[in-house]
Amino acid sequence: MANKNELQIDGAVRGGQRSRRQMTGKGSKRERETIINFNEESDTASIWTASEVIHRRLLKLGYMPSQDNERSAVFEIPKRDIKLPRPKRTMSEAQRQKLTAMREAKQNRGTLPILPITGSSLDDAKS
Repeated sequence: MANKNELQIDGAVRGGQRSRRQMTGKGSKRERETIINFNEESDTASIWTASEVIHRRLLKLGYMPSQDNERSAVFEIPKRDIKLPRPKRTMSEAQRQKLTAMREAKQNRGTLPILPITGSSLDDAKS
């Protein structure tokens, strides 16, 4: 049995806490891919990555890898945390003009005219 302050190689325990091995992205950038897999039945998504950037980002977000090898890692995260890109909205010329007019009207209605101060009751009181 190892002391709390001793290093265990196989158990990867340091000072009473589990340590995580850092995955290093080896190989060409083309080979450092990330695969996200999920289905409609399960509430979790599986992320397999060989990218150091994605690995660090997932760790920073608080996710711990379920498998962590020298060259890759697997994360199990809630499916609701996966955000898929939405296609850009296409507008007709009439919709674009209407939006521009609404934006200009909103900008113009927020300003009030500045009235001159001369001739106020304060000026009369001083004299």
